[in-house]
Amino acid sequence: MKKRLIIHIGLPKTGSSALQFFFAQNAASLAQNGVDYRHFEKEVLEGAISSGNASKLIQYLVPQNRRDDFKADKYLKTFEKKYLDATDAPIVLLSSEVLHNAAPACLADFFAYLEPLADVTVIAFIRNLYGHTYSSWMQGIKRGGETRHFSEYVTKCRDIQFEAVRNWSQACPDFKLIHYDSEKDRLLQAFFEAAGLPLPEGGQEALPRINRSLNQREATLLRELNRMHRGELSRMLSDALIVGNAVAAPDTVMYPGAAKTLEKRFSENVDWINENYFPGPRMQVIGDLGASVDTPRKIQLASGDLTLFRCLIDKVQEQQRDLGRLKILPTLSAPTKQTQKVRRGLLDSLFPKNAPPK
Repeated sequence: MKKRLIIHIGLPKTGSSALQFFFAQNAASLAQNGVDYRHFEKEVLEGAISSGNASKLIQYLVPQNRRDDFKADKYLKTFEKKYLDATDAPIVLLSSEVLHNAAPACLADFFAYLEPLADVTVIAFIRNLYGHTYSSWMQGIKRGGETRHFSEYVTKCRDIQFEAVRNWSQACPDFKLIHYDSEKDRLLQAFFEAAGLPLPEGGQEALPRINRSLNQREATLLRELNRMHRGELSRMLSDALIVGNAVAAPDTVMYPGAAKTLEKRFSENVDWINENYFPGPRMQVIGDLGASVDTPRKIQLASGDLTLFRCLIDKVQEQQRDLGRLKILPTLSAPTKQTQKVRRGLLDSLFPKNAPPK
């Protein structure tokens, strides 16, 4: 008998981490309803940012994410054993927003293989264009070393939402698209309704905020820091900033020029989405940005603070290089005196025993 496979692909910046937190936290309740959700990172239960429970599938469907030892030609059989054969549950749930970037050729092979094994439903949330692009820009600052101003960013960015919807809907006949902005106060209910599943107990409660966006001051600061370290430390610095100030309210800034650029570049994509999924229409280029909307303002960063950050960044990068050298030194059963001397010198420089008091 065929399984039912439900694949949640995000899209990015539509509450995926919060949904995955709920799936993981309620895996036992889901199992009682015949839904298998396993293979997730345990850190997600503590509210950590999650990549979902389909890491190997990501490598198969998104070739640029493959590791050197990944065997694509053998993976589909491995997928069948790991996700379909290894459970008695009639329904298997997978979730990862990285899957939105799947290559069309890989999707075609994946669905051809699954056709005799499972009935597949793909679910995605999509945002109004301006809010999604703004959040993606913020995510680039946080995780990808982005340094450009938003007005410059919108002139080069891709419409990744449209690309994902087009590619996945062509591969999967049962593709369901949910308008995030209309359902953001009831994401769980909207997801389980689209999946045709009962909402587990506790699903009426508000989802926690995970992987929050930045406000104007934070974004300006991190862009300057990204210029200093060329993006090498953006993840570490943004995580430290957000954890240290978890209650800070993010804002969305309305740049009229950027909005016009998005309208000119992508209005046809928005029209296509509405024609195929949202009679009404529901998706918009700008739409209601909510109570958090702000106007552009000049953010002044103290030069002394930036100098301090420059010193801290230099020290972190220096220690990263030293730790990297430690890792590549030969590990010998009987280390030579020279190897021992080099190791000891590096350790002493990283962790001085008689450092002067500060």
